[in-house]
Amino acid sequence: MASKSLDVYMKLTAMPYLQKVLAPVVKEIISFKKSCELDPTRLEKGEDLNKNLKNLISLCELAVNAIFQSAPECPKFFSFLFFSFFSFLKILF
Repeated sequence: MASKSLDVYMKLTAMPYLQKVLAPVVKEIISFKKSCELDPTRLEKGEDLNKNLKNLISLCELAVNAIFQSAPECPKFFSFLFFSFFSFLKILF
């Protein structure tokens, strides 16, 4: 019961935050017209694997930067939760 309640609470608090932060990134990814294919067996004729890798990295950086820049807007509960995970893992490793 407690885990279900926590799950519902997290969805209610996180969803608006994630939509605000990641919606522009998702729109950019959808409208991105360059290839990001990295499987050599699936490359179209004339595609460059290294160029595709750079394309993919640029999209990943866009997402990561959006998340990092939104840290002040992150719901306080999640900030506490992530800090707790970080502290625990720091001790563990």
